[in-house]
Amino acid sequence: MKKLPFTTTGYRLSGLFLCLISLLLFSGMGLAQESRPEDKLFECIRGAYPNAGLSLDSLMLSFEGELIEEGLLETNSATDYRGLLQQIASGQRIIRPVERNFGRRFLLLDKDSLIYLDCRDMQSKLLSANEESTLYRFAITKNNLLQQEASASVEAASLLEVLSVTDFELPYYRLFTYYIIDMSATEVSLELPSLAQLQAAGGLQSSGANVLRIYLNEEQQLVVNDNIYSWEQLKETISAHILQFQKDAVYVLEVESDVKYSELIRLKDEIALSITTVRNNYARSRFNKTFMELNPEETALVNRQFPILIVSP
Repeated sequence: MKKLPFTTTGYRLSGLFLCLISLLLFSGMGLAQESRPEDKLFECIRGAYPNAGLSLDSLMLSFEGELIEEGLLETNSATDYRGLLQQIASGQRIIRPVERNFGRRFLLLDKDSLIYLDCRDMQSKLLSANEESTLYRFAITKNNLLQQEASASVEAASLLEVLSVTDFELPYYRLFTYYIIDMSATEVSLELPSLAQLQAAGGLQSSGANVLRIYLNEEQQLVVNDNIYSWEQLKETISAHILQFQKDAVYVLEVESDVKYSELIRLKDEIALSITTVRNNYARSRFNKTFMELNPEETALVNRQFPILIVSP
């Protein structure tokens, strides 16, 4: 099978911060700025989430704690955040578990769509009020990057030209830093090991029934066990597979060369999200907590019980 060329368009446009990027629109009336516009915009976005935004606060704090735990950040200072972005811009690749991506957990949060419409109006007014502001230049840069097939390093370098150290004190810009961290980690995780490499490393613990093979053809059809599956059927099959084989479950992805990159991303995301749902149910039954509420030891236990092992043929 011909290896797919790497691009980032599919990932960038598939959910992660689409709801935030969609706010970077241009139109509207002037609005006097009494404080930094980014703070007003973030408070509006925050208000779209449950418990007056506490669910989003909790997720951001958890993710930040993971970055510190993993050694990617030394502290939560603005200097360290900008330093991490500089590392990515220099070409340093972020290696971290795919299940720890901020974006996947962000998408699981409920949000009020009507409040998001209000935030869009606010965005337009804040942008039109001052075309010399950092927010305006940031919006222009992000809009331009969306038209390109830029790597995480290019994204990081472009935003570093706009954002100063003090800008990274603002939660609005930290959200986009999380997006770039996810991008960088995804670029690495897309380089799937082969099934033979997994076997050689001792990662295949049974005779082969634990291996679920999924074929994605150029017509965007999913083929499992010689049958064409819908995406909903695939979710059910993945959930049943991980529950049956648990720590021994393996997923082999075979993709035709002409498959759209966004479809490959979707396939990997569907597998990861299905397993995350199983992890969440297990966490509730064993610890009476959601998966995101687990402490590091509990998280490691659940991850070992239900790993995400995705390989190429």
